[in-house]
Amino acid sequence: MSNWLVTLWQRLRHVDLGERASLPEIHVPWPLDVPVHRGPVVGLERFVAQLDRLLEPSFETRLCAVVGGSGMGKTTLIAHWAAVAERPFTGRFLYLDLNATSSKEPIEGLLTEILRKAGVPPALIEAAGPAGLEKLFRNESRGRHWVLIVENAKTVEHVLKLLPGAGSVLVVTSRVPLPGLADLCSDVIELEPLVFADAKRLLAEVAGGSRVCERAEETEALVRQCAGRPLALLLVGSLLKADAGLLLHDLTGALAGRGKGSPNGVDEALGPVIDLCYGRLDANARQVFRSLGAWRLPPLPPGAVAALADLHPDAVQGAIDALRELQLIRTDRFGRVDLHHLLRSYAATLGQDREGARNRLLRWYEASAEAGGNALAADWAGEVEADKEGIHPLTFSADRPDRVLNWFEQELPTAVALLRDFGRDEPGSWRLALFFTPFLYLRKPQAECLELAQLGLGIARSARDELGEGRCLHMFAWVEHEVQQDEQAAHDLEEARLLQVKNKDYRGLAWTDFGYGQSLAEEGRFADSERAFRRALDHFRATGLPFGVAIVQATRAITLDKAGRHDAALRAGQEASYIGDELENIPLRGLVRHQLGHLRYRNRDYRGAVDEFDSALPFRRRSGERWGVAETRYRQGQAFAALGDHRNAAAALTESLEIFEDLHDHRRAGWVRMALAWLELAPRPPGDL
Repeated sequence: MSNWLVTLWQRLRHVDLGERASLPEIHVPWPLDVPVHRGPVVGLERFVAQLDRLLEPSFETRLCAVVGGSGMGKTTLIAHWAAVAERPFTGRFLYLDLNATSSKEPIEGLLTEILRKAGVPPALIEAAGPAGLEKLFRNESRGRHWVLIVENAKTVEHVLKLLPGAGSVLVVTSRVPLPGLADLCSDVIELEPLVFADAKRLLAEVAGGSRVCERAEETEALVRQCAGRPLALLLVGSLLKADAGLLLHDLTGALAGRGKGSPNGVDEALGPVIDLCYGRLDANARQVFRSLGAWRLPPLPPGAVAALADLHPDAVQGAIDALRELQLIRTDRFGRVDLHHLLRSYAATLGQDREGARNRLLRWYEASAEAGGNALAADWAGEVEADKEGIHPLTFSADRPDRVLNWFEQELPTAVALLRDFGRDEPGSWRLALFFTPFLYLRKPQAECLELAQLGLGIARSARDELGEGRCLHMFAWVEHEVQQDEQAAHDLEEARLLQVKNKDYRGLAWTDFGYGQSLAEEGRFADSERAFRRALDHFRATGLPFGVAIVQATRAITLDKAGRHDAALRAGQEASYIGDELENIPLRGLVRHQLGHLRYRNRDYRGAVDEFDSALPFRRRSGERWGVAETRYRQGQAFAALGDHRNAAAALTESLEIFEDLHDHRRAGWVRMALAWLELAPRPPGDL
């Protein structure tokens, strides 16, 4: 992003255009990343009101600590509060779990993650540099009523560096003592073992009231064996619920027989309980549980769990159901599987081929991403294929591109985590980054695109894999083009071309020439751009990839028009439209019609432009391309304004602004805000930005 756009974005946040301006106030719903708690909440209710007080308006930075040992209900309390809290004055909820980090991990990475979640433009984060991230975070959060939840904090130093600006709140959980933390807090919530009445109520809610209430002495003995720990009580209650013939007396005897402690490194209150639960599992469920010990965050969908455990997908769902019945796993609203950190620690000691499990998991994601990309654009990657031996990847329908894109978006954090944590050990894992390219092209999540491309490129270079380096360098340059760094993008694309020519990667070379043509066009080098587009077209025509022809022609049409070749531009656009209709490719048809609308707008056929944009919108909405819908509505708003139809122009631009703001694309949101301001202040056709 250029410096003037960064400055513009900063100013537009505080712009005041006077009473005549009617820029809409956008209230963006923020997706909570807090884990979903599905079980009972007992003994924690009184703390919700204490947390609610943090949501009242304030001009101060408030810090609340929730402390207690493992399995005491810290995450349960936070998840329950986030689900039920009324927040009339609250801005964004941001969630960060430090469980997988160490106390020595640089805070810069954590701050960068928070700023990305908050939607701060990547250019501002980069401009701040490591030394300026704390200041940037405090400035961005000042007066915004953000609530930052940081779980499993390791040091007070981490807490201090994560303090937001005045008017926002930091809620910290920790299972280890942090000397001096209480002195910094406006509130401290200390979770202790449940008193007998609450422990009995928790058991009753899970196992059934009659079984618990009729055996008071045995219930009291069971609570003592669980040391009042909510997690232990939840597991014990699940055992009782799962086996109607299991007597309290038998259960207390079995726990006593396990003795103190556990050979699996879990403390004495929890170890014997988990031992009993694990002992009740069948072979498949045990295999799944053990394999999950080899995996850290984020949660995994059932198909990925099957690959991790080396099971057929048909067998894994029964295992997941059995584990969930005993509360040994938890699932989110998408059905993805996760473990409590204590249960993961236990599972990790049971013996598992970690390298094999992670290799299968990585290949499952590669093959599923490949299948998703091919559903959007068949055979787009050419000869680069995933290794599918012994795994069962997902399948997708080309008729539901929205489901394909939603899967990519849902699993993008996992793909990044896989490459970041394990990619260097798997030299061919750059393919995972590559197979996300169609999704990145359609949804354009720039920060995640950049990280994925960087990881893929680094893995390929470390492995000295020139095929992978060329493909990932093209992907990296595409991100540079999206943030208007076209000079650097052109340089990287030239390097990618050399690698692809050397390795005879002609499909990769064609896509690189396509990207090269785009970057050259942005620099005004139309003749060079045309040569690059022509090379790409020659390959796609020769190899029978009409999708590639249509993509190039739809983009080339605008470049030809800018170069003054209006008839050639129209022919290119018409060919792209014909191919899109022939292929019945939904995203392609939306893109082509949008480009035709843009072409008509450039040639002052504003009514024709409005109609083309109208025909593009159903395809883009059906694909779930929110960024594409915002782009089309922005251009359509300009066309309406040129026709003097300010009501429809304002409606189109307002919808575009809402989407760009929701997607945290502040560069394009700035463009739309300026168009709205021009529409209000000077009723004349806005310029073609």
